[in-house]
Amino acid sequence: MKIYKTIAAIVFLQAAAFTFGQQVSSFPETDWQITENKDGVIFSTRRGNCDVFPGKKPLYYSFLKIENTGSEPKQLVFNFGLAFEEACSGCDDYSESHVEITLGPNETVEGNCMFSNHLLTRLIVNPNLAGGWKFKSEILTNLKINNQ
Repeated sequence: MKIYKTIAAIVFLQAAAFTFGQQVSSFPETDWQITENKDGVIFSTRRGNCDVFPGKKPLYYSFLKIENTGSEPKQLVFNFGLAFEEACSGCDDYSESHVEITLGPNETVEGNCMFSNHLLTRLIVNPNLAGGWKFKSEILTNLKINNQ
């Protein structure tokens, strides 16, 4: 009887460790880092994990924050690209990473795990799938800033 309890405890602990292991990601969270500072507009990026699918490993994203530090509205046009060793994803004007946004004076917007500004959130790695490209960095291309 004691051996059955021991076996049951071992099975339970292994199952718990496996379940916990599925919830933990090995990708590091980062703080905001300034990527570009131009014409009173500051672009910063950070990386983080988002629990998107219950029971699966969190997905690793890049988030973009844009701050208009000026006293006039700004119209911004750019591509929020991701540089990988294999290629650049979203670096051309005809991609889904093309962003056109107007920010009011002293306004800030940012991407997050709620995807409220989905154009400011880019998937870097899905650890639930095998393979994938090797991420290098975020990149802003074709940046244009106009006063309104």
